[in-house]
Amino acid sequence: MSHLIEIRDLKKIYAQGEEPVHALDGVSIDIDEGEFVAIMGASGSGKSTMLNILGCLDTPTSGSYMLDGLEVAARSRKELAIIRNKKLGFVFQNFNLLPRTSAIEQVELPDLYMGRLTRRERRERALMLLTRVGLGGRGTHKPSELSGGQQQRVAIARALMNELNRDHEPLHRAFERGHHDRDGDARGRHCGLCEAPHRHARRQGHDGRQGGRRQAQDDGRGCRARQKGARVNFGMIFKVAILAILRNKTRALLTCLGIIVGIAAVIAVLAIGKGASTMMLNEISSMGKNLMMVFPDRNRQGAVRTGMGSGQTMTAGDAEAIRKELGYLVKYVSPVVNVNSQLIRQNKNWSCRISGVSSDMPEVRNWQVGEGRFFS
Repeated sequence: MSHLIEIRDLKKIYAQGEEPVHALDGVSIDIDEGEFVAIMGASGSGKSTMLNILGCLDTPTSGSYMLDGLEVAARSRKELAIIRNKKLGFVFQNFNLLPRTSAIEQVELPDLYMGRLTRRERRERALMLLTRVGLGGRGTHKPSELSGGQQQRVAIARALMNELNRDHEPLHRAFERGHHDRDGDARGRHCGLCEAPHRHARRQGHDGRQGGRRQAQDDGRGCRARQKGARVNFGMIFKVAILAILRNKTRALLTCLGIIVGIAAVIAVLAIGKGASTMMLNEISSMGKNLMMVFPDRNRQGAVRTGMGSGQTMTAGDAEAIRKELGYLVKYVSPVVNVNSQLIRQNKNWSCRISGVSSDMPEVRNWQVGEGRFFS
């Protein structure tokens, strides 16, 4: 007969500096279904490492770990997460209850992610589990409205939610036999089992070395079914996300506001950059995309030279010569004469720069006349 848990020569080595740390050194143990086993030992003996591997939260360095007929020692993190969801339940030392979620919703949570039950079945099972741990009338209470012992019982009921085909009599018998009703103890020092839960264990394993092996008793139950392919209920996951948002309105609002401000800032920066780039391209285009400007030399008066183009060495005939001689390269040519003068209209006048050009100038500079027509 196969055991629920079969571990062979399990080792876990951590690399800390130059010296490796052997947290587990060849552990082998068999655990049957329904058996209550306590793992005990001094601090640093490997208890937490062993429990992390048993709970599929960590992987061993070497060795074999069979859980319900599945070899899980070398599984990936994603595969281990699926196995945890379908086959394991956890009762944490600090409970890990959601602060704004009622007790019955805490118990329903494991099945919400997988959706194996209907809504009504899930609610009925959660209420049944709360009743069995003595919290049948506290299903609507939030963790802040429960004592430490009551919070731990909610965590126990949540851990049992995953197993749909077992009554968990060993755990419930121990709970009922050793339960201490100390709801007034807000610190929650007493667990739902008893002052010394290891006394109820049929076996106790010590230290991180060779665990006790024994022959399994054939109780006729046979091997459990192999795990089938995972089926994730995305609709339920979406529902859980919506409920979390509704229970944390302020946090959700601030998160959305931060996202909105961040996206708006990115869009604004991109728009400003795009606008500046377009403006510069338009400015360059307005000058003419294939424009060449020819200036006369500087004007010299004795030892003094004036700026570029101040000389009077070019004439309109030079422009015509360029048109004739370079007609295969040049499409439009316009001479330019610039003067500064005053423009007067009625009682207003402006100081302007006046340019004398030919009729080719709009084509040369890529100008578009807004109203009227250009000079002939």
